[in-house]
Amino acid sequence: MSRRVLFLVVCVVAMLMLVACRRSQSTGPSISRSEAKELLMRINQTLSTDDRVAIEQYIEQSGLQGVRQSPTGLFYLIEGDTSGQRAALNSVVEYRYSITLLDSTECYAPAEPKQIMVGKGGVESGVEEALQLMHEGQRAMLIIPPHLAHGLAGDGQQIPPRAIIVYRIELMSVVAR
Repeated sequence: MSRRVLFLVVCVVAMLMLVACRRSQSTGPSISRSEAKELLMRINQTLSTDDRVAIEQYIEQSGLQGVRQSPTGLFYLIEGDTSGQRAALNSVVEYRYSITLLDSTECYAPAEPKQIMVGKGGVESGVEEALQLMHEGQRAMLIIPPHLAHGLAGDGQQIPPRAIIVYRIELMSVVAR
């Protein structure tokens, strides 16, 4: 974790402690809710900008062409024929995937495909978003910032806190509901 991110996290924790422990009889420094909100918004904006810059550097260093960015901040590159059925909310989809970090550290590469109902959770929100852009048989590379992946905490296993993840996915089947 970079020193800047660590500093920002420490600032957030300190600010939250000040807000949570604030009492009317307190004589120490305090922060108002509006000041806390403004501080959190600035920290979030800084972290989001840092994530976007890291992703753009990864794309450039990897020589990737045609990568798109969604309004939510998901970066994706979808390849393959669009003649297959498109995944949509409440579709049951089956897909194969692997997850790495930006430095190519492998986090997950299960042998068995995963099956979910799109829009019902149980998977990163960036993956849910991407699946709805895909057609059966297509492959995609997703570069998912922390706010669409595992956030501040990571997954508690292989994905560290505030990690940007690279998701490679093949949409094997779509069953409309």
